Amino acid sequence: MSANLNRPGPGRAAVAAVISAACLLMASAACAEPAPASIAGRWRSVAPEAQGPIFATRDFRIDAKRWRVRYRAFADAQGATPLFQIDVAGVYRLGGVSPVGPDVREGSFRRWIVG
Repeated sequence: MSANLNRPGPGRAAVAAVISAACLLMASAACAEPAPASIAGRWRSVAPEAQGPIFATRDFRIDAKRWRVRYRAFADAQGATPLFQIDVAGVYRLGGVSPVGPDVREGSFRRWIVG
C-alpha cells in the first residue's frame, strides 16, 4: 500500500515531517564545526632567543591566504652581530578541528624560500 502524496492527508504530512527533520539534521551537522578563525596578524620575537650556539629572532606575517617569516640569526644575545637572515613564505589553508583540542585547527602550509 502506498500513500497518495498529491492529496492532503496523513501520508503527505508524514513525508513533510520526515523531510523537515532530515533538513534540520543536515543543517545542524553543517553547523557542528565552526568556521576556522582567522590567524591573520603579525607575531615577532621580543628579543633574540637562544637556539644552540646562536641567537635568533622570528618575524611572522600572515594574511588571509599567505604567510611569511623572516628568521635572523645573531652571534650574541643582544642581536648586535648578525650572522645571516632567511625569508620563507608560502600559502596556507586551514582545515577542520584538530584532535589536539577543540580550539586547534589543522592546517596545510606550502612554502618556498624567498632569500
